[in-house]
Amino acid sequence: MHVIIEPPSPCPTPWSHRITPTLTVWGRDMPSFHGFGAIGVVAAFLFAMRLSLSLGLSPGAVLFLMGLAAFTFWAHSLAVKILPLKESFVYLRHVVTLVPALLLSGMVLGLRSPLAYTEVIMLAIGLLQAIGRFGCFMAGCCHGRPHRWGICYGGGHVATGFPAYLKQVRLFPVQPVEAIWGLLCVAAGSGLLLAGYPAGSGLSSYLVLYGLGRFFLEFYRGDAARAYLGPLSEAQAFSLLFMFVVLLGEATRAIPFFSWHALAFALPATTGAVLAVSPSRRQTARLFRPAHVRELAARLSWFGTETEGQTPPHGENQPAIVLTATASGVRISTESLEHMGAPISYIAFSSQGHCLPQRDARKLARLCLRLIKQPAALFFEGRPGIFHVFAGDIAIVSSMANTSRLHLSEHALPTPRAKHP
Repeated sequence: MHVIIEPPSPCPTPWSHRITPTLTVWGRDMPSFHGFGAIGVVAAFLFAMRLSLSLGLSPGAVLFLMGLAAFTFWAHSLAVKILPLKESFVYLRHVVTLVPALLLSGMVLGLRSPLAYTEVIMLAIGLLQAIGRFGCFMAGCCHGRPHRWGICYGGGHVATGFPAYLKQVRLFPVQPVEAIWGLLCVAAGSGLLLAGYPAGSGLSSYLVLYGLGRFFLEFYRGDAARAYLGPLSEAQAFSLLFMFVVLLGEATRAIPFFSWHALAFALPATTGAVLAVSPSRRQTARLFRPAHVRELAARLSWFGTETEGQTPPHGENQPAIVLTATASGVRISTESLEHMGAPISYIAFSSQGHCLPQRDARKLARLCLRLIKQPAALFFEGRPGIFHVFAGDIAIVSSMANTSRLHLSEHALPTPRAKHP
């Protein structure tokens, strides 16, 4: 038996009210994402001009290539809309088209070092992307997963497209973490160039460092509209691809060699290999993917404030909750109960295909607790592989735990009428 307690305040960050989907600029409202995007464009332009002058590159050529990069970005986005692909912004997907386009354009223009111009533009775009992530943080897009520590989004964000099932749920602030990491990557890449390292050093180091951070930060991303390639997300697969291409270029001496690039690649590559060959780890990863979290939230919406007024009153006429299963094979049943006159949310779950490990079950129970926005829960395993959660007020849950510590009985806990096979 285990008592799970969540932080008492749903939104612990004192400045959370400042995280709004809109900004007021000179008396006019504008989307936060557009505001930070504009700041990023100006910063990227100034950064590219200053870096090109420091490296002795032609500012005119840099300006032309920046315009070409903007056109390539627009053409890529248009192609995604026309082709039968899911429309979404994936930064690394754009890098696939931007780098070759800039290199080929530099060759056609007869520039002295197309690679040097390409990495200046790409580092500037990296700066734009990092600043844009702060806009994502304000708007609520590209958000993190439910977490013990983080930020909450409210009704204003829901009105602009934020998922309602995550309203007032603590989410890991993955956007500003990625933004800060992106700024550090840009600083590292540009620092190598300013220190006199050969052309290619800055871009290759940026791609390796950014890929390393992005690979592991993907495990904290919580937006459900994410494509997966086997056990890895699309962004994780692209991160590994770029790091591998950099190592291949270094092996063929097309770009300068750095031994730490191989070590940086080994970390995510090993993690990806373990996920690929370990069925248990793949199953665990599927349980906490954003799409499965959304499925769980739909089944737990019985307890949500959005369905308030639709829940039938307690009594004999209250129907038992129908047992359902998620796409990942988690069977779940829910029921509203009372204990000592206080409401209790009862959840039972198990796995269809295999016996759910207790470690995963405990993490799943904590996730359910966050989704239904309850402060505490009593968690225990009944029959092997079947886990029970009684969630409610901390005092009531503590009382249930104390009276049931030695022996679980029908007198110690409220008896759910919905049976869980």
